[in-house]
Amino acid sequence: MEKHRGESSKMGQARHVPQAVAGGLQVQTRSQAARAAHEERDNEQDKRQAGYSPQVEEAQSGAPTGKRSHKERLSTVETHLDVIEASLEELYQGQRRLLGVESSQEEAESRIDKVESLVVRLTEDTKDSIRHLHDVVAELTAKVMMLTRTLNAEGNNTRTASPQSVKAHEPHCYGGGREAKELENFLFDMEQYFRATKPDSKKTKVSIAT
Repeated sequence: MEKHRGESSKMGQARHVPQAVAGGLQVQTRSQAARAAHEERDNEQDKRQAGYSPQVEEAQSGAPTGKRSHKERLSTVETHLDVIEASLEELYQGQRRLLGVESSQEEAESRIDKVESLVVRLTEDTKDSIRHLHDVVAELTAKVMMLTRTLNAEGNNTRTASPQSVKAHEPHCYGGGREAKELENFLFDMEQYFRATKPDSKKTKVSIAT
């Protein structure tokens, strides 16, 4: 019986050994899993503190994380930049055109102002000239009317002297000399005599001539 008990105890110990080994393996597996989880959490925390992102990793490593490659994205960015530059150039050209239009408008407005000021000045000068002419015409009209009244008032009382009442110096008689100086003096005296007598009628002129 003692031999049988010894064998049974050995068999029991043999059964306990695999169980103990299995328990040790489970403990070791759990500790490894806990250690791996702890390391993963530490790595994630380090990545968050360092500002980790898939785009940054892609830009640093050059390996694409999405569907498009880095070259495709760079080409797309360059295309967008070209479009933006073209749009900016159009905006600059439009701005220059607007500035040119504004300068032309300002120049036209300044010219219009000059023309308007010139027109105003000419209008004022014309008005002054017209007023002066009106004054001169009115003054001359008043003088003419005054002279007309004076002549009408004195016309009836004034008598013109007849040519017979005017005493003119008789010319010297021509002595028949042939000297040019004597002849010129005689002709001059006759001219002065006729101017002084002023014959009005044809009969007087004929009688004087004969």
